[in-house]
Amino acid sequence: METIYFAGGCLWGVQAFIKTLPGVESTEAGRANGRTQSLAGDYDGYAECVKTTFDPSRVSVQQLMGYFFEIIDPYSVNKQGEDVGEKYRTGVCESLH
Repeated sequence: METIYFAGGCLWGVQAFIKTLPGVESTEAGRANGRTQSLAGDYDGYAECVKTTFDPSRVSVQQLMGYFFEIIDPYSVNKQGEDVGEKYRTGVCESLH
């Protein structure tokens, strides 16, 4: 299994799409790249994201990226659809074990 993180607007919408893809074993909605480890208090710079665990023998990172680009506008800065703000920025990060 491998892990990749997708940030692309509202985490619930991204998770709903990603979890249906072939080879995806599990998803977990959350936040990444905030300045603190706490959810208490004001916004701390995090991006909403989806931790995605997948089977690389069934789906490649390149294929997952292709699917991801079907649901986001990569040219939209800090906005996806109706979701506006820094926490809705797009990004992808592979897990470094």
